Amino acid sequence: MHKGGNADRGGHGAAMQMARLIYQTREDLCVLFGTNNPTRVVFTQNATHALNQALFGLLQSGDHVITSLLEHNAVARPLWDLK
Repeated sequence: MHKGGNADRGGHGAAMQMARLIYQTREDLCVLFGTNNPTRVVFTQNATHALNQALFGLLQSGDHVITSLLEHNAVARPLWDLK
């Protein structure tokens, strides 16, 4: 039988094991992407959520964005909202 735990939701063995696995995954992704700070690796529920988080989090009033009519809705709609 497989037992699981929610990382950062308890101090029991399964939760701690899951927290270590997630942190190891962050470290592995740092190696893959050539960075050195695992605490800056963020997991999101999907690509659309990640794009929204990046666009709304990074762009500021007065920023200039170049795009095209071929842009996917996941990018075009947030940019339209930010306009």
